[in-house]
Amino acid sequence: MTLVDSPILVPRLRVPIIKRRESPSSVADNRFGKYCDVIKSLETLGEESESSSRGSSLHDLTEEPVHTGGITSEDSLLLTQAEALYKEDKLLEAARILGNLDPRFLDPFHLSIIRKAKLGEELMKDLTSSLDDGWSKQSGTHGSSHESNIFHRFDQTKTKLTVRVESVIEQSLLVPLLSVLNETELFATWLPHWKTPRFRISQSTKLRQSGRCSQDILVGVDPPWPLGRREVAISAVGFDDIDTNGVIAIRLDSVQGGKNVDGLVIPEPEGKGTVRIDFR
Repeated sequence: MTLVDSPILVPRLRVPIIKRRESPSSVADNRFGKYCDVIKSLETLGEESESSSRGSSLHDLTEEPVHTGGITSEDSLLLTQAEALYKEDKLLEAARILGNLDPRFLDPFHLSIIRKAKLGEELMKDLTSSLDDGWSKQSGTHGSSHESNIFHRFDQTKTKLTVRVESVIEQSLLVPLLSVLNETELFATWLPHWKTPRFRISQSTKLRQSGRCSQDILVGVDPPWPLGRREVAISAVGFDDIDTNGVIAIRLDSVQGGKNVDGLVIPEPEGKGTVRIDFR
């Protein structure tokens, strides 16, 4: 069975922003608008282009994208560069390159990069938004070796609660932290668990690794009785924009069973009484 639109806490972890150079917010806004323009241009191409697009699906990440004819060697090189950046989780930089190319040379694979980059821009804005934007401080830890602050915010309907956790770490620990989070198959071996009452991660399976951090995973949880097994299929997309704006972020979205995600079909829940959790 599937549990949809259940009230669930959505934690937001804010890692330290390592500034490399200054980047005005207006620049990010212009890039975000440019991504929208590119998508709109692709959607309003001629009848022949639209017919071709309807017969295509997003490329599997293990396959090489097919480029259209009439492209120059310079543009072809830029497409190859954007695709390489995508595999390194540098989606925003890849989208900036694609945004400067003729939309006729972009196929559905490139279009998916631009759409994911739009989500990345929204995530960056959310993570760096002002605390005056409806956030209320819940608690905080200060004066110790570990400093953190917890904030929460309700939506307009008062039915969705978002939790924001800010914690400062040393710059030298950033790479080790990302490495540990990237080893999703080992979550069950070190995440906290209890025998009484029972609560543990019983399964953590990597379905696909599509980038340095980007991956699709299936996590199973055994909660206390009388609750049954809970599962969540997660599509994690990394956004490494540290070279340009000094920011690294990871967006997590649940995916329903049977859905095709860039060539990967998410498995349906197995076992009697298993509930597939949905969150955004």
